Amino acid sequence: MNARRVAAGLSAALIALVVLGPSLGLGRYLAAREARTAELESLAHQAELWIESAEESRRFSLSAEMPADVAVVLIAAGQADAFGIVRGAAVTERRDVPSLAEFEDDAQLLERYASLRATDTRGVVRGAAPLGERTALWAAGLVRIEGQGEPGMVRMARTAAPAENVVPFWWVALGLMLVALGSWFISNRLAVSALAGVMGLVILMPFGGSFAALAAGLATLALWVGRDSLTELLLGLREQPTTYLYVAPAMVGMVLLVFVPFAMGVVLAFFDGDGAPVGVANFVEILVPTGQGPTHFYWTFWMTLLWTVSNVVLHVGIGLGLAVV
Repeated sequence: MNARRVAAGLSAALIALVVLGPSLGLGRYLAAREARTAELESLAHQAELWIESAEESRRFSLSAEMPADVAVVLIAAGQADAFGIVRGAAVTERRDVPSLAEFEDDAQLLERYASLRATDTRGVVRGAAPLGERTALWAAGLVRIEGQGEPGMVRMARTAAPAENVVPFWWVALGLMLVALGSWFISNRLAVSALAGVMGLVILMPFGGSFAALAAGLATLALWVGRDSLTELLLGLREQPTTYLYVAPAMVGMVLLVFVPFAMGVVLAFFDGDGAPVGVANFVEILVPTGQGPTHFYWTFWMTLLWTVSNVVLHVGIGLGLAVV
């Protein structure tokens, strides 16, 4: 068995795995987030329709038309009792579903109601919260019924649907095997790189053509640049294992403490604080001043440059001066 061909096939598979593996994870995350957002919008729309119906009919009570998988809670504002004493807000009606039995007790619901009242929120707010191994989606809004004084609140919740496994991991394993076999039989670096790109395009196409094309392009470029170098590294590891064993701790530290955080930082730069993809908006916000607030990027940049130049010049200058004296 030719050792170089084995090393070439293994290096091609490793490079493709480094690119396509994270791309698959990112694609599944974006697909799950998009599905979650659609579910939240649907739930919020149901809450908006219920609020409009309640305000038009002036009836603050549950109806039988609500979907069976939606938990609904109504909170009424404080009302005067028979003695004229105004009582605090309270949960007046509740319809639970078994999967959400542990989601938000009365105290948490009243706290949410107080938060909406404090900001006098118009429209429906929505969100998601972990619930064991599941995720609970919720939507809440104030209900302003004419003639009833203070507004009440309706909160609807449902369990998020499980994320759909659009692309199973065995697709990636099969693609890596084909790339490795192609590198075994094909010595041309460009042809192997193109094969990796095609595999990436086929595997990731369910996440969208643009996403798949970008990941496939990265895989092609990575194989074109790094296959031969990694092949030589694997051959050297086979011929001189002791030498590489000595530098292994330093290399592991570099990978875990430098390369991985750097790669994560690059990816996170294209997302906002809520995990939503925003493209280059973060870079534009930093580099292009807006009227909403001052940017400190350029001040920080020039101060860092000044400190770096001064630090180097003073260290070298003082050290050289002392050495000459």
